[in-house]
Amino acid sequence: KSPSGYSQSKWAAETLVANTGAWGLPFAIYRPATILGHSRTGITTHVGCMLLRAWLAVGAVPRELRDRKRSPVDDGSKAIVHLAKQPESIGNAFHLVNPVKTPFRDIFEMLRSHGHMLEEVSNDELRQRLNARVSVTRDPDLLALLLTATELEKQLRPRPARIRFRDDEAARALAGTS
Repeated sequence: KSPSGYSQSKWAAETLVANTGAWGLPFAIYRPATILGHSRTGITTHVGCMLLRAWLAVGAVPRELRDRKRSPVDDGSKAIVHLAKQPESIGNAFHLVNPVKTPFRDIFEMLRSHGHMLEEVSNDELRQRLNARVSVTRDPDLLALLLTATELEKQLRPRPARIRFRDDEAARALAGTS
């Protein structure tokens, strides 16, 4: 199966960056895992907000959502800045992966603890509810999320073979930092 356009564009960009080394330009490649909001404030990306708004708008969360290794934006940016300051980082690629999975169940329970009634439903049911909500409200954020739902569902499905990102270079280079 061929990689997604997103994966192909990342590969092309990294190839171009790595080729600058042949011209004597210093480079390093940083591959952060999925990035979440700030660890203290919770401020997140627009897509993160859209996803939460969608769940709250339809009163449901996906039953099949997998836990993933996500990193708060402030942790990831601190790691990249630290690595970028190290001369030995030049010419290397770093997978910045949080060793701890973020359980979506915790996010669901936090929302429920604040009084939001959220039913766990299948992805198909969630899509139907979102479709119905968009047809009434014409909310552009919910519509954008609905239009990308097919791609999101592909990522939510269990995969038979997983790519293992080696984060040993990043872990070694970040040892002793906070």
